[in-house]
Amino acid sequence: MKIFSEKVNYSLLALFELARNQHKGYIQIKEIAESQKIPQSYLEQLLIILKKAELVESLRGAQGGYKLKISANEIKIIDLIEILEGPIKIIDYDKITNTLQFYW
Repeated sequence: MKIFSEKVNYSLLALFELARNQHKGYIQIKEIAESQKIPQSYLEQLLIILKKAELVESLRGAQGGYKLKISANEIKIIDLIEILEGPIKIIDYDKITNTLQFYW
């Protein structure tokens, strides 16, 4: 059962890989993609989004790659979902109480 979209799942895996390898500094996209089995071209697109959101930073060149810009402890899944999917709407259950009670 999938809880999150592919975009969110892959982004979580990429962030996990960066957190796991923080001690190495910058990690190349190819290494992240291979380790987490994420299509490299798709990962590139996701990392651009995560960079714009200031979750990761990049360095060009042979020793370049990506690394976390903030501590992994500061990254909230709900924030990541909103970055990738847009604002989350909260349902006003008062308006649909009768419908919910029917199903319960």
